[in-house]
Amino acid sequence: MSTCPVCDQVIHADDAAFAHHVNAHFDEAPLDLSGSDAGGPSAATLVAHNDNQFLGHEPAKADTACFVCGTDLSGLSELAANAHVSDCLDGGAGGAPEPDFGEEDDEDLYNSSQDEAVQHARKDRTADGAWDGAAFAARGGGTDKAGKGDKWWDPVRGSLGAGAVPPNFSPGLIPVLQSLLQRSAESGNTRSAVLAKNGVHIRGSWGFDGTWGCGYRNGLMAIATTWATYGPVFQGDPGVRAIQTWIEDAWRSGFDVAGKEQLKGKLVGTRKWIGTTDLYAMFSALGISCTLYDFPKPSDRRTDEPTYKILERWTRTYFDSDASQTGSTDDAFHELMRPAVRVGTKLPFILQHAGHSRTVVGYELTGKDFNLLIYDPAKTVPKDVREAGIGSLRLARDSPAASNGASPASPQPRGDVREGVAAADLSDSDEVTAGGWVRRKAKKDKGDKNDPLLSSLNVFRVNLGRWKAHTQYQVLAFDGRPLLGPRGRVARKVVDSVVVEA
Repeated sequence: MSTCPVCDQVIHADDAAFAHHVNAHFDEAPLDLSGSDAGGPSAATLVAHNDNQFLGHEPAKADTACFVCGTDLSGLSELAANAHVSDCLDGGAGGAPEPDFGEEDDEDLYNSSQDEAVQHARKDRTADGAWDGAAFAARGGGTDKAGKGDKWWDPVRGSLGAGAVPPNFSPGLIPVLQSLLQRSAESGNTRSAVLAKNGVHIRGSWGFDGTWGCGYRNGLMAIATTWATYGPVFQGDPGVRAIQTWIEDAWRSGFDVAGKEQLKGKLVGTRKWIGTTDLYAMFSALGISCTLYDFPKPSDRRTDEPTYKILERWTRTYFDSDASQTGSTDDAFHELMRPAVRVGTKLPFILQHAGHSRTVVGYELTGKDFNLLIYDPAKTVPKDVREAGIGSLRLARDSPAASNGASPASPQPRGDVREGVAAADLSDSDEVTAGGWVRRKAKKDKGDKNDPLLSSLNVFRVNLGRWKAHTQYQVLAFDGRPLLGPRGRVARKVVDSVVVEA
């Protein structure tokens, strides 16, 4: 960590982020560290943030304490701490046993050796007075050693060789989940499921951001998911500190005045929590089209229906509303022809509630239950599932379509998982009734219930009924449209949202 030579604030950041903070003091429109702006924030902005304060900016908490129940987790391994927090968030009593996902390293990712270079700070400037991060680094000042905890990996062209994918990245999981869900359907457990078209799980690192980084990690998942479309927008490698820099840049451009005020105008190098509103401002300032959806508590809307039921209905509509769901003249026939498990065309969305956020990549119906399928940055993907995901991505890249420059199709997993027009073809699991209708054959074999790989689905499943005690949610969704023009960006400077009441 380093102390800013201008304002004497301690900055927990790498050289680039530290330089960004110092340079802000010398810019024409300097970063207002007091958090106030001329004229103050607009009334509309303050109302929007006051309504969503429970979703956005949580106070800083002890790095070794569970932010749900307050239990001291300093004596636990990263996996055990993640399991405890996840259990608390899912309605459990906490203290879940450590999952056997393979050995993980616990590492303190901070390095305080920058302190030795602070005495030279005022000399490390260019001729025009700007901060020279290269000169600072040349003095051997060290870095914010995020290492594997904050290392970026290119999800489109990054190497898939042994050890090339950082341990907290799990790409290529959608085809694997598709296959596992199909096997679950064949076992009679899954009635139907729909998955997003893409998604990369990125876990937080307990030694670096394990107690405060969920918002950043979900932001990174959104970046990774849309990297093929928006990659050139991000200058430099995305990471926790990079997101802090981009949010501060958005503030300085006039985005989210209320958010800037709540976070005191300073984010780079801190361990402050961020929410979906902060990510909305960042993505909007970068020109990436996204929408905030608010699910208010019953007292703030016209109906007293449980909020989680409204979220369930909205989620089903979101993932079902794509081209492969429309165009049928006979809804009953279309329903019968539809495969039990399919990959749709929608992008994952970020769901936030009670101070924690996760990335939703689909939903599953099992009997009477509704499960969200999520990538939780507080959870580790099982080793076998992660390896299968990397293998599926390798297969997709090696396909003829990929070598010809076209977008490769997802590798066809086990079972009769089909998409688009292929869904109209009969498979071994379909049968034609005496009346000429096509239906899925009854499955009586329950053997897969004991399949270790299939049981890994529980890492991604969240029964929404367990969240019935939560009364408010917020969603940040992406539509994959072309970059916003200047007018589109200006229109989003004041954070606004779509209220979902029914």
